[in-house]
Amino acid sequence: MLENLLIVFLNTKVRLIFITVIMERIETLTSDDRNVLIVDDSLYERGRSKEVELLARVKDYTDGKYKKGFGMLTFG
Repeated sequence: MLENLLIVFLNTKVRLIFITVIMERIETLTSDDRNVLIVDDSLYERGRSKEVELLARVKDYTDGKYKKGFGMLTFG
């Protein structure tokens, strides 16, 4: 019981640290001179691959079809 509680506490602590680091990185991308933060979720298509680690069926919103590949998230 105590071990499970400790795991949940540490997991929550790691999440908070991760969120804090992400927020600090996003703040460095924005300033008074910049008014826009661009977020792009693109598809990295791997149509001919069969046994690639983490390969998934991802929806391509340009044509509305599902394709094999990876979802990429880009901040700019």
